[in-house]
Amino acid sequence: MFAGLLCLVGAVTNHILPLLLRRQSYDIEGTSSWQPNKFLTYIKRHFLLPATFGTAHVRRRFFLSIPLRSQTILISLYLMINLIFMCVDYDVFEANLYWPGQENVQLSRYLADRSGILAFAQIPLLIAFAGRNNILIWLTGWSFSTFNVFHKWVARVCLIHTFVHSVTYTVYGVLEGESLSVYYEDAYLRWGVVV
Repeated sequence: MFAGLLCLVGAVTNHILPLLLRRQSYDIEGTSSWQPNKFLTYIKRHFLLPATFGTAHVRRRFFLSIPLRSQTILISLYLMINLIFMCVDYDVFEANLYWPGQENVQLSRYLADRSGILAFAQIPLLIAFAGRNNILIWLTGWSFSTFNVFHKWVARVCLIHTFVHSVTYTVYGVLEGESLSVYYEDAYLRWGVVV
């Protein structure tokens, strides 16, 4: 939903809003010249186009490219949404049918399941943002480099969810009292480690 909302905002700001906010002035001969809207110019100058830190665009710091300020805001919102989805609404209770009286085992299993689901949910965004000639570039008016920045951050979030998934499933197996050799007798667990 967040990616769809981003694409809708991009389409509105790049295709519809310029048509609505454009002013035309007519000179004596009746020819028109386009003048940009002051509000739109202010938004672009202070929020959409400047660098996040300093004055240079896409400067590499700490082995990461720092994107534009607008991209940084959208990426931060995306990271906060993923963090919220990862951390809220776990129903851990003592009278659980599968793990009675073992709240830490319940929490590790729930966290492992949710992180795996969230990692898998990132894959459509990875595919949608990866193409050089996708329909979203035409729809939003954003460049391929903008989609490439979003693609990289979605991949990073997917990798973090996958790492949390594997660590918490290992913790779950240890808390259940299974040794890792017994734990990895199942083929799907071995292939999960391989992948």
